[in-house]
Amino acid sequence: MNNKILNAKILHVAKSTSQWESEESVIPKGMLCVEFTETSETKIKIGNGTKSFSELPYTGNNNLENYFTKSETISEIELAVQSLGKIITIKGTAYSLEHLPESENNAGDLWFVKSDSSEYDTYNEYIWITDVSGNGKWEFLGQTASQVDFSEYSKKEYVDEQISKLKNETISLSDQIIINCTI
Repeated sequence: MNNKILNAKILHVAKSTSQWESEESVIPKGMLCVEFTETSETKIKIGNGTKSFSELPYTGNNNLENYFTKSETISEIELAVQSLGKIITIKGTAYSLEHLPESENNAGDLWFVKSDSSEYDTYNEYIWITDVSGNGKWEFLGQTASQVDFSEYSKKEYVDEQISKLKNETISLSDQIIINCTI
């Protein structure tokens, strides 16, 4: 992998309230200033290139306590996926419903059974369910087909073309933040 050196300015700084209070310099235009208060609030100011932090107004509603950071989001997704493993366990494929095992099944065992109803590789999904007494049976869950519609997705060539158009252009986002794209 080739390393590339990019000349860039950091336009995002996060500090505590007391750290921002001691900041007297002018905040560069477009710099996102994140303030973490002692009451666990997160407040945001955006530099205008002429005022210090204390002179800048806060932007809109900055209460971010109901939002996850990237690492918190990843962690929550991993926990959810792990719990799914406890609910459903994919066991394999079978040629017909008659080939599904009738013993030693656990609630949540999932099998894909080949379907003859389509020109594509289609499978019916069956899951083992149990009632309160522990009696179990196979229940039709749905159908999976290997034919996937990619018409709403972008091809690599299109994305590469759009990226090349952005090279060395300046993009303005809501007249508050300016991003210079240099690739």
